[in-house]
Amino acid sequence: MELSNVMQIIGIAALPIIETRGAVPFAMLKGIPVFYAVLFSALGSLLPVMPLYYVFSPLGRRIKNFPVIRTAFDVLERNARKKKAALERWEALGLFLFVAVPLPMTGVWTGTVAAAIIGIDMQYALLSIALGSVVSGIIVALITNGVLSL
Repeated sequence: MELSNVMQIIGIAALPIIETRGAVPFAMLKGIPVFYAVLFSALGSLLPVMPLYYVFSPLGRRIKNFPVIRTAFDVLERNARKKKAALERWEALGLFLFVAVPLPMTGVWTGTVAAAIIGIDMQYALLSIALGSVVSGIIVALITNGVLSL
């Protein structure tokens, strides 16, 4: 397993919208074993969690005064607010399920923003998001291998 492949997997997984949905199949195409494909994808998808959480927490909202940043984060915040009601009811468990479903706009990025807006404690949010990312990676790997179908 080449280091450059591992870094590519981690980098792809850290991208919004793509996350594990793109990183796991990419890793498997590179010949990376499923366990490592899911592991590196989950690790990569967690890279933006803490920065996103603190940017969208009450103190971090001040950063939105910068026009360049405001546009990008408004899109994320709008999508997270759409999911707010369901997540508020179930909190950490709901956050886990939300991130675990490998559909567009239900991943780590949107889940993190929603957790910050709702006010889920960072420890619970990080654990829920990490576990959800792993489950999402497993589901994507099963679909990629033809074990599951949509």
